[in-house]
Amino acid sequence: VYSGSKIMVTEARSMGDAAKELRQNLQEKQLLVKEGDFFLLKEDQFFKTPSGAAQFATGTSSNGWVEWKDAQGKTLSEIINRNSNL
Repeated sequence: VYSGSKIMVTEARSMGDAAKELRQNLQEKQLLVKEGDFFLLKEDQFFKTPSGAAQFATGTSSNGWVEWKDAQGKTLSEIINRNSNL
């Protein structure tokens, strides 16, 4: 998740512990700062899975394969499947 990304402030009960801990650690380090209705991410964050990244960003349990979309609205799953058929 890139620096400058807007991150949802709310955290659903379904959000995993790892994402909650990362958010807390980043807030303590001033790398996740509340600005208005969102957090602003101050440093790129790398994740092992698209779903982990989506959960961190949305504050709820998320399927990153369908949550992440390109500018045309294509899901990550659609992009990966399209490219694997080439």
